[in-house]
Amino acid sequence: MTEPLGWDTLWTQIGAWLAQASVTVLAAHPELQSRVFRYDTEIFPLRAGLVFVPAADPAADEVAAVSLDAFIRGERLELTSDAASDAGHVLGDGPGANIPLVEARRDLEGALASWMTELRPFLVDEAPKLIIAALTQPRS
Repeated sequence: MTEPLGWDTLWTQIGAWLAQASVTVLAAHPELQSRVFRYDTEIFPLRAGLVFVPAADPAADEVAAVSLDAFIRGERLELTSDAASDAGHVLGDGPGANIPLVEARRDLEGALASWMTELRPFLVDEAPKLIIAALTQPRS
């Protein structure tokens, strides 16, 4: 990315919350394994998530995921989060935000404080419950 906004400090928190979500889901579904990921591009200063795959076949397609995206659209920083099933069906939308890019560049942590406050319960509590419920449903 050409101009870092300072995601490393926020990632420390987000990564820990995704790890907590993983522990919760894997306790209910030990047949799975998980992977937390993060990367960035010039347009997406943060793409992160948690994916679950069958432990017996880690190369298989994911069966569920939690995703977070921060993307630059014009002079705005847009943030989204959700939990989804293997078919890409959104199980639940998490918090989002849309803030001026100049504000994010000046004080990223301050600009995202309320989003981070809303994000924690979504990642730690809501998303794991949504995924566990979806994985527990009989498949047709």
